[in-house]
Amino acid sequence: QLQRQLEELQAQLAESDGLHSQRTEVLLQKESELEALRGQVQEREQLEISTRSELVQRESEVQALHIRCSESNGLIDELQRQLEGQTAAIKEMRAENQFHQAQLLQKEDIIRQRDADLRAAQAQVQAKEELLRRRDEDWRESLQSLREIHADHSSQLQQERQHQQELEREVQNLRPREAELREEARRLELALQQLRAEADAREEAEAEAQRALQRAEAERDELAEIAAKSQASSRGCQEKLVELASALEKARQEVGAAQETLNAKCQEAERLGREKNLVQLEFSSYKEHHGVGNSEQMCAISELKVTVDRLSSQVEAKHAELRKHQGSAGLQKEYAESLEQRLASAERARRELHNHVQELKGSIRVFCRVRPSPPGVERAIEVHEPDKVSISNAGESYPFSFDRVFGEAAPQEDIFEEVSALVQSALDGYRVCIFAYGQTGSGKTYTMQGPPGSVSHWGLIPRSLTKIFEVSQAMATQGWVWTMKASFFEVYNECFRDLLVEGSTNSGCGNSPPVHVVKHDEAWGTMVTNMNSVEVKSMPQIHELTAKATRRRSVGATDMNAASSRSHCVFALYLTGVNRKLNTELHGALHLVDLAGSERLDKSGSSGDRLKEAQNINKSLSSLADVFLAKTERRSHVPFRNSKLTHLMEPCLSGQGKALMLVNVCSDGANSHESLCSMRFASQVNQCNTGGRARRSAKSLTEDGGPAKAAAPTKVHSVVRMQSARSLRNPA
Repeated sequence: QLQRQLEELQAQLAESDGLHSQRTEVLLQKESELEALRGQVQEREQLEISTRSELVQRESEVQALHIRCSESNGLIDELQRQLEGQTAAIKEMRAENQFHQAQLLQKEDIIRQRDADLRAAQAQVQAKEELLRRRDEDWRESLQSLREIHADHSSQLQQERQHQQELEREVQNLRPREAELREEARRLELALQQLRAEADAREEAEAEAQRALQRAEAERDELAEIAAKSQASSRGCQEKLVELASALEKARQEVGAAQETLNAKCQEAERLGREKNLVQLEFSSYKEHHGVGNSEQMCAISELKVTVDRLSSQVEAKHAELRKHQGSAGLQKEYAESLEQRLASAERARRELHNHVQELKGSIRVFCRVRPSPPGVERAIEVHEPDKVSISNAGESYPFSFDRVFGEAAPQEDIFEEVSALVQSALDGYRVCIFAYGQTGSGKTYTMQGPPGSVSHWGLIPRSLTKIFEVSQAMATQGWVWTMKASFFEVYNECFRDLLVEGSTNSGCGNSPPVHVVKHDEAWGTMVTNMNSVEVKSMPQIHELTAKATRRRSVGATDMNAASSRSHCVFALYLTGVNRKLNTELHGALHLVDLAGSERLDKSGSSGDRLKEAQNINKSLSSLADVFLAKTERRSHVPFRNSKLTHLMEPCLSGQGKALMLVNVCSDGANSHESLCSMRFASQVNQCNTGGRARRSAKSLTEDGGPAKAAAPTKVHSVVRMQSARSLRNPA
């Protein structure tokens, strides 16, 4: 039995030895796997070393790029210093350069952030390597303990298997991170390539800006030459105009003298005719009463006949002389009429040249209109010439000169005849703004709208629409199709109010929808959002809209005006012209603004709501004055956004469109101080430069309805200008 037990123990020992050998082989296999893992770790270390070298190289490239960016920034600063004082187009390109610079700085911030992420990833890799080293040491200690303690090999083997699984999980977790790092490195490389491309584009943009600067300088020189030629031609026309005026005055004096002589001769001829008739009557009476037998009577009769013959010859001579003087007077009258026609044509040519020079200078044209004073009231304003006026205040006389001055007797038709060419520009694709300025009660609303009814008293709004309708219909023969949309709104207490919507409230100031804000539009300059826009096709429709807006406009009574406008009223017309033959589309905008009257609170006696209205009116007019002051002083910042009125008028006051100011003044002495202030402000505006020539909004049509490109303006401009010339020869 002991022998059997010994044999069983030996068999068990043999089995234990076999199991031990198997476990030893497993341990050797694990050691080989561990060596393979060490090789993989070494390969990863080499990969990390190469990655670090690449990162160092990338960092050097980034530093070089930083150096190039700093150099480029210096060049940009130098270019910006050179581009100061140039045209608005160069300023826009400078803004684009600044925008690219901001993008470049943003890209540099992104690269710095990604560098920080890469460093964090490197720190994580180092932490993992340290963890691998510690676990390698743990593996070695575990193997040593397995060799020394065979009894606990099962538990140790299980632990090692768990450690191996953990390592495998860690390795699997590190592989995606490694892929992410590689993807991040690839993205960084692409970002560097993009930055290089952007730097090249920046260099090309700088070269293009330099070329644009040279073109702008050439254009400026050309415009200066054109302006000089126009001024020389204008001076020649002015001299010719003076000569014609003197010749006309001389002819008028000659005609007056001839007329006086003619009247004297006519009176003398009539007197001689009366004497002849009297003598003939006496002779016939004498003949009837005394007969013809007496010799004395025959002598008397012969004497009477001689007298009658003498008087008849004198009458015939006077008649011949009278006919001669009448022929001479007719010739002189025809000559005077021809001189007047030449004078009128020379005056028109002078005004056209003057307007052309003003457009080249970018100046705002200013017209002055004098309201008639009541009978028996002392007049303080005198109009001396078509462009000169003087005003008396506190015993002193102040002379002013404007582009055109209209006296008290000037009708509405004369005012529109001067601005009709500017209205035509809206059909040529320009943005046009005509605004009436003056104290309350000076006739601004009468000038802009006129009273309803009589056509002769129509203001600028109905006359402008009449002309636009007529010219657009004439242009239809050239293939033009026009669409016109009108809006009528007011700026009341710095809030927009739609005058074409019933019950419109102070939208844009409170929470009540809709909200009206000024939005810049590429085609029409500026538009007010959520404003009712009506397509117009006839004058009855315009009269209906005007009457509706007039009823809804804010009006109040003050001590200076019983029906004072308490808001700035704006009539906006947006025009779209399409010509399929010329493959062209034009966009024009016409803003006719009736500004609220400036007033002094001590004279107007405003209180309550009227006081608040007057304060807002004076504030917005002060903002308008600040804009013109900034333009005159050539400041870098023009405060257009200080008022909704100036924000709306920004395109036409910043050189992108055409503007005309019509200052209305009262001629009576009681309002001389306010009229003097208005004239001083108008004179300041007349000296203001908007900053460039007006821009036309012309685009080419595409067959697929895609985005339009800028059209070649030569042919289109000639066709539109041809219609403009026709309309100028035949004004509405």
